[in-house]
Parts: sequence; structure tokens; C-alpha cells
Amino acid sequence: MSQQLDTQGEAHEALGTAVASYGQRVLSDPHTLGNLVADLLPDLPRERSLLVTGAEAGIAGEMRQHVEEQHIDPDTAVQLVATALSERRAIDPAAGLWVATEYARALGYQVRPSTAAAPPGPAPQRPPGQFWPPALPPQSWPPAGQPPGSSWPQPQPQPSSGGPGNSWSGRKRGLIAAVSAVALLGGYLIAATVAHTFPFTTSRPVAASSPAHPARPAPKPTQRATPTPTGRTLAAGVAPLIQLLPGDIDDPATQCQPDPPPYGFDMPGRVEALVCTDPGLPKGTQVYAYQLDNHADYEATWRSFNKVIGFSGTDAGPNCPPAKGGQGTAPMHAKWFPPRPGQLLECATVRDNNGPPQPVYTWTLPTEDAFLAAVGPPNSSFAALDTWFASASMPLASPSPSAS
Repeated sequence: MSQQLDTQGEAHEALGTAVASYGQRVLSDPHTLGNLVADLLPDLPRERSLLVTGAEAGIAGEMRQHVEEQHIDPDTAVQLVATALSERRAIDPAAGLWVATEYARALGYQVRPSTAAAPPGPAPQRPPGQFWPPALPPQSWPPAGQPPGSSWPQPQPQPSSGGPGNSWSGRKRGLIAAVSAVALLGGYLIAATVAHTFPFTTSRPVAASSPAHPARPAPKPTQRATPTPTGRTLAAGVAPLIQLLPGDIDDPATQCQPDPPPYGFDMPGRVEALVCTDPGLPKGTQVYAYQLDNHADYEATWRSFNKVIGFSGTDAGPNCPPAKGGQGTAPMHAKWFPPRPGQLLECATVRDNNGPPQPVYTWTLPTEDAFLAAVGPPNSSFAALDTWFASASMPLASPSPSAS
């Protein structure tokens, strides 16, 4: 029989405190959550490891997909997620059920306790059209070896609700604040790393950036996001660039504008180039998107881009965010983009002439002859880019070729 987990409810309260302080997005950030639970749960190594495993496996996103998109009841969603997690990570089924239940409760779903008996009958079956087990959350990459700095707001004290555990809660919230301060300091240290040439166009008017929160007024357009005439056309079967933009960019006409030459790198066969502001990213961040007319021109442009910024695949580390002072690269796949050679995430720091360093996440979509780059504000860390990339960098709908 498996050892009972979290008998005193400390892991449950720690996860709830983390969500109350940082929001539900912490459930999809194994680096930040790992830092928090390391201090919050020093005497519960198994529970601590399982909570971080849940973040690495993206079970919060899977849970939302089951409940909010597929309209599966939360208890069945917990069973589905737990089974998939146990199979993918080879962990005990009872442990998988516990961590899935804790994540469901942290997301606000009313579910049975993990110690309650499952209802009689066959094991939950996969919903129609969904692969089983779900391979990963909608997008993922190998967890980084170095935790990023945090750009999230400092946690606010939560009112005491009375009952057992309140003294524990106060002590743990104090630890969260301390961990946040250390992480923020780490972010500043990361910004002071070796930087490379800034390849992007600058000093062009772009729609004003909004705060990284859902409710926002649409910015006024400075220029319509219509393709710059180049005389080039997309290859057969390739979706247009506007369909490849991050899901937060829901109004490209006001959030994007054409990005005409000159560029800092060679771009033969350019069909379209855009520069956008994404409301899910901090003020001062820009998203650049480029698409070419065929795969040969895409490959040539990608090589030129990496040459200009000084990115070397042989010297890059295996993770993003990169280790301090380094570069990183990792295979990338997402809901609409299954794994394939050459589909990558790269991370590096660049400078605009002699300006301050800026973090950059660049990802390739070779099936669409396109690549995109998110460039953080000067002297910022990789933390905000990393969190955003995990949840909002891919399109919300499946890209499809334009009708000919």
C-alpha cells in the first residue's frame, strides 16, 4: 500500500498560498514553484517533488482543457490527468491522483479528496479526438537547469481564516517573500550577461503595450497590419503569418504593423514581416514575426539571423532560460505543431549597438517557413518571457493555408 501523502495538509496549504500570492500561472512554472516549495515544504520531499512534477508535466493546462473546453466534470478530469501523469512519469497511481487532485483544487474546481474511493466502473476513457495519454501541455520544452528571476508582483499578505495551520501560513508567506527577493535579484544578475548583436529594426511607432492582465482596452492603431508588398507568395500548404501569431495578439490590425527593411540580417524571399505588441508581455517587449516564400529561403534567413546575433548551436546549453552568461536551445512542440527536426526554441541576450542587454526568445515553425522572436525590455530578465512562452506564445486556433 502506498504511503499516505500530506497527512497534515501542509502541501495543500503551501500550494494554495503560492496560488493566492502569484496567481494560477505559478502552477505552470516549475522553476518558480520549485523554488517556493523548497522553502515551504522542507520536511516533505515526496510531496514537494510531486508538486513540481505536476508543473513540469503541465497538468494545470490539461485540467483546464478537460473541464473548460471539453466540458468534462472535474472529478473525471482528475482521473484522466492522474492516469496520464502516472503513465508518462512512471509514478505511483495514488501519487498521481493526489497531485492531480491538489492541482484541481488549486484551480478552484470542487473535487473529491484524493483519499476518497473512485466510483465503480471502468477507467476513464479518453475524450473523442484527443491523443491518449496527452503528450504534454499545449506547448513545452525541457525544464531549465537554472531558475529564472521573477518579474511577478511581490505576494500580498492573506487574511487569516482561523483554525489550525495559521501560524504555519504566516511563516510560509514570509518565506515566499524572501524567495521572491532572491529570485528577483537573480533576474538582475542574468541581465548583466554577455550580449550579442541586436538584429531587429528599432525606433518605429508601435501600438502601446498593455499590462499583462486579461482585461484591457484595445490600443489605437498606428498602422494597419497588412502585408508589405514584396512580390513573393507563400509556398503551397503554408498558413499565413497572421495565423501564427501568439494567442494574446487577438487584434493584429491594432497590435501589429508591417516591419519593412532594412534588417540587420539577410532575408531572401520575404513574404511578410511584422512587429507587434503582445498585451501578455511587460511594457517595452516586442514580438517580431517573419515568413519566407519557400523552405530554402527560410533556412538561409534563419542561418543569417543566428550568425548576426552570434548564436552558436554547438556552444548553447540545452535549456531556456539559459545559464547565466550563456545561450540555450531546445526542441519545441505545441498543440498545433508536433515535434519535428528544426523546430526549436532559442534564447540569448542581445544589445542594440552599445545599449543595455535585452533577453530574446526565438522559436521556429519550419513547416510554415516562419520564425518569431520576443524581445524583452532593456535590463530585464528572462522570467517574464519564460512564463509567457509556456502559456501564450502559440496561436489559439489551428493554422490553415489560405484559400487559393
